[in-house]
Amino acid sequence: MFNDIINVQLFFNLAWCFIFFSFGNYRFALVWIIIMLALVIAMTLAFKKVVPAAGYMQIPYILWLLFATYLNAGVMVLN
Repeated sequence: MFNDIINVQLFFNLAWCFIFFSFGNYRFALVWIIIMLALVIAMTLAFKKVVPAAGYMQIPYILWLLFATYLNAGVMVLN
């Protein structure tokens, strides 16, 4: 189960780079990163059930995704 969650969120992470930077589709990239954020939160909660420290170590990643979401929204509005 953990491998599936990890692999899906890693795929979303990689695909976001192509959607945002290569294709320049900022609106779709914003939707994509919001879904990715939900996946990472689900992954964090799943990790926390098994090893609480592993869940807490994902908090900086969630904060980074929140900042990246804000930047993505800003780029979308300005372009």
